[in-house]
Amino acid sequence: VTATVGALLEHMATEESFRAKALAFMQRELIPRANKLLNASEDAQKTVAGQLKKSMAGATAKEFTIFMKVLFSMSIFKNGAQGAQELLEIVHTTIDLTSEFQPTAENVDKIIFCTGSANLILKHGASPNRLVAYLCKQVIPKFSELTPAQQLSLLKLLAEISPFVKGGASRDTLPALYPLMLEFMPSTASEETKINYSAVECALYCFHHI
Repeated sequence: VTATVGALLEHMATEESFRAKALAFMQRELIPRANKLLNASEDAQKTVAGQLKKSMAGATAKEFTIFMKVLFSMSIFKNGAQGAQELLEIVHTTIDLTSEFQPTAENVDKIIFCTGSANLILKHGASPNRLVAYLCKQVIPKFSELTPAQQLSLLKLLAEISPFVKGGASRDTLPALYPLMLEFMPSTASEETKINYSAVECALYCFHHI
């Protein structure tokens, strides 16, 4: 199994025409059989996980989703908060929390699908504090450069994550959220004023929970 996955990922990195076939094979053959193929051996899981981690940085949204499904299926990541935190670290690395956010279409898509994956992981005990801090310090200040659809997608994800934010991270997050909330809630409104009620609802939900 480790040799097969390693070969698939190696060819994906060097042969563009092979990527779709490799992804289809992983989705069709590996994920449904992961329990039998991977979970019998912890060493196999760790080897495959290491191979997938190396491929995450340049992954497309579809590739990232399939890679995460393989990782989610592994028993080594199902040991409560510790396993969840290890998975979340993979998301952190894929986003690169040390970098300055540039709101290109590719980077925005990456933030959205990575945050969506993180939301699934948080339910198992991982801490969202580092991810939320990055969103508030790097992404929200450039919110006006995002399309309305991108803004709403991120607000929905932030709303889903907000109940998991605890401690000092809550206090650090509020200064970024408050002006954003006001931006979607004009102090005066007329018949011509267009209010995005979905965005308002998400922003209020975030502010309330954080």
